[in-house]
Amino acid sequence: MSIHDITPMDQIPRDCISLRLPRGETVLYSANRPSIRLLLQQISTLGYEVVDFPLQQPNLGQLPPGIWFAAVVVGGFVLFITDPTAQSASDLDSNRSGNPSWSDDDEPDSDNVDPDYPEDGPCG
Repeated sequence: MSIHDITPMDQIPRDCISLRLPRGETVLYSANRPSIRLLLQQISTLGYEVVDFPLQQPNLGQLPPGIWFAAVVVGGFVLFITDPTAQSASDLDSNRSGNPSWSDDDEPDSDNVDPDYPEDGPCG
């Protein structure tokens, strides 16, 4: 079950929980017995990449490095969701090569500054 532009909470069935995705879409899943397989399928159908791990033993080493993920706990699983269209080709190239996207003077670019703590300067 998925919805896209529903905002009033009274339109969501009582036994469902809504999950807002990074681009703003909303998917619903059962509050009582969530089907992880169905939820993964719904999220993937909307164009996202999604990886799930058991909450008790997540193997985070399987996640590709340098990719931003949104994470959510559903039932006994952690879902890691990413929008592959949100990355530029240069970001993808630097992630594949393992090299950070630095400027010619070997200084990290402004994309490497933590927006919550800009006074700390570039990360890296």
